[in-house]
Amino acid sequence: MNKEALFQQLHYRPSQMEMTGIADSYEAFDVFFGSFSLEECRGHLWELYERCVISYHSEQTEHAQSAEILFFYQQMEMLVEAAWILQIQKAGRKAQEMEKRKGK
Repeated sequence: MNKEALFQQLHYRPSQMEMTGIADSYEAFDVFFGSFSLEECRGHLWELYERCVISYHSEQTEHAQSAEILFFYQQMEMLVEAAWILQIQKAGRKAQEMEKRKGK
């Protein structure tokens, strides 16, 4: 699927990538992980989850909805970790390419 088709799937509103002028996914990783470390991401994500649970508790939200938020939190944490690994691998490849160029 090309980039334009992917952006069209986000038609309900402009994507954050479009609004900030980010051209591709790896550039988004650069921006994101340039702003937050992995531990900061985990901390902020946990804080969002915690506040959501407190809000749900005060509203007496059904258990099924609370369970869904916990599942979403776990999946988002996994997604952030996967993105972080991709970012580290990309940085490693760039470093190797630079080393090869210096060796020539």
